[in-house]
Amino acid sequence: MNLVPAPTALRGVGARLRSLVPEGRRLPEPVWRRRHRGILVLLWIHAVGIAVFAAVRQFDAPHVVLEAGAVGATAVLAGLLPGPRRLRSVIACFGLMTSSALLVHLSGGYIEFHFHFFVMVGLLALYQDWTTFILAIGYVVVHHGLVGVLDPQSVYNHESARAQPWVWAGIHGAFILAMSAVTLITWRVTETASALTEIVLESAGEGVIGVDMLGKATFVNAAAARMLRCSAEDLVGRPLGSLVLHPPDPAGAPCRLYANLTVGPAPDAVEDVFRSVDGRTFPVEYVSSEIREHGDVTGAVVVFRDVSQRRAAQAALQESEARLRQSQKMDAIGQLAGGIAHDFSNLLTVIIGRGELLRDRLKGPGDRETLTLITQTAERASILTRHLLAFSRKQVLEPRVLDLGEVVAGMVTMLRRLIGEHIAFVTAIDRNGTPVWGDVAQIEQVILNLAVNARDAMPTGGSLTIAVDNVNGPGPQVRLTVRDTGCGMDDATQARIFEPFFSTKEAGKGTGLGLATVYGIVQQHGGTVGVESAPGQGATFRVVFPRCETPRPALVAGASMPGATGRETILLVEDEDMLRAVAGDSLRVNQYTVIEARSSEEALKLVATMSRPIDLLLTDVVMPGLTGPELALRLRRAHPGLRVLFMSGYPGDGTIGREGTFVDLKPLLVKPFSVGELMTAVRSALDAGKSALTPV
Repeated sequence: MNLVPAPTALRGVGARLRSLVPEGRRLPEPVWRRRHRGILVLLWIHAVGIAVFAAVRQFDAPHVVLEAGAVGATAVLAGLLPGPRRLRSVIACFGLMTSSALLVHLSGGYIEFHFHFFVMVGLLALYQDWTTFILAIGYVVVHHGLVGVLDPQSVYNHESARAQPWVWAGIHGAFILAMSAVTLITWRVTETASALTEIVLESAGEGVIGVDMLGKATFVNAAAARMLRCSAEDLVGRPLGSLVLHPPDPAGAPCRLYANLTVGPAPDAVEDVFRSVDGRTFPVEYVSSEIREHGDVTGAVVVFRDVSQRRAAQAALQESEARLRQSQKMDAIGQLAGGIAHDFSNLLTVIIGRGELLRDRLKGPGDRETLTLITQTAERASILTRHLLAFSRKQVLEPRVLDLGEVVAGMVTMLRRLIGEHIAFVTAIDRNGTPVWGDVAQIEQVILNLAVNARDAMPTGGSLTIAVDNVNGPGPQVRLTVRDTGCGMDDATQARIFEPFFSTKEAGKGTGLGLATVYGIVQQHGGTVGVESAPGQGATFRVVFPRCETPRPALVAGASMPGATGRETILLVEDEDMLRAVAGDSLRVNQYTVIEARSSEEALKLVATMSRPIDLLLTDVVMPGLTGPELALRLRRAHPGLRVLFMSGYPGDGTIGREGTFVDLKPLLVKPFSVGELMTAVRSALDAGKSALTPV
């Protein structure tokens, strides 16, 4: 059998006994005030009762006034005396215990009045303060123990008590001991329950407020006080209607918080707007539950939470879903525009190539001028193709590391002339350098399009500001800001401004491709573009590019060179019949031997049956079946020295083959192209030696 050591057992017993003793937790100020007011009322009742009782017992007037006045004086001091509340509770305690002693004295020592002491000791425990409780116990000990023993005639009215005062002092001591034990246990239970309730209320993330039938706060937890920006003491007793922005409840309730009061354990939540004591407003969601006493509704408990962050998150999920839908729509339109531009490029290449071949055969000057006009018109049409390719993010770039601030500075003179003297023009450029990786012509087009749009938004004058600075986002970034003071845009217009062919200008003015082109160029450069505007408030466009510190290799090869004819053998692979025919005829005119194939599969079969070597593979990038890069990889395995020249209208910066290898599209001939550009690119590829096509 295991025996617990005596010191340990004693410590355990001591801990249990200590757990039964109240901690003397300080009552909340509103609770203390309510209890103190009740005890003051009791003091005044005793003062009046003592005066009446003394008069009935036929004491003289001075005696009545003196004894009733003593109790009344304690009521006045405890109610009006400034200072700490413990001092006022001690005065009230002394007054109540004195009233017990006076009643015993005035009654001539009737035993029934002795029990008045015990009742008062229990009432004074309402203060939950050790000072007042010990004072009350001490008062009883002094009155019954000391005075009762030394002068029993003034305390007791029967002979046995007067004859044996120590015995009766012991009897009263037993009563006071039992009463004290019961009072302390009750005090401890009440204190524990209050502490638990306080912990629950204070740890709750939601605000909790008690409301009485007059709409006044009866209790407030810390979360509610924080949200309403004041202390709990400042709120208790205040009408809460001043914290709600809506008019009084139409059903007649004194506080709108009763509007959600329902019978049952699961009331429905209501959304409203609260106002803190400093005037700040914030949206809340709250529920109200009834407080019932004896079956009657005496108030409500209101639990509320600040839903500002939730609403902001919902709004962000929506000022995100809208952006996603817009992005998806723009991507779909971009795919369509890119496909149209690709086909259009092929047609323009045929028109330009056939025109150039035909022009050399014509003799009459009139016919040559007509044909020149046709080819010039086709070249002008290629500008529209480039716009569409820029929008669809499939235009071939010639990028390098450039300083965006220097680009803007270099355009200042042109922009001043472009926007006119009626518009004030200001630039703000970060002098610490703003390097980005991009195509200078495309970046200039972005700036130009945004400036033109700003000018058109200010027909009667205004101010245009173009700023370039460095910012931090998901990594270092360079930001281009174009801000005007023009007519501005509503939300519906802002939602569509980057759509191709959407324009707010009158018919016949503008192509509707300006901002669509800006969008495509920026996306192709790995950046983002956004706008902030409101009707009559101007517009601010912000374009953000990744900041680039290290030079990167160019993606597009090929400079023009003279002497583009030759006698090599070229394998031409193009799925567009007319484009393949014009390219083949152009090469043959310039002394090349050309073998044509309409697909990669056909090209592989031709190469397998050929006895002569192929000097150059000239292939389209995107074709049904095997793509051009995949064809090049297969041919290079069998013919390591094979040179390659790619053709494409929107190749991007590379492609992934079906075998998972990445191939760099260099050198590259961009559609639409002229006969001269074709000859130059072919000659350059042939003379470059080993092809730049590199499997990784």
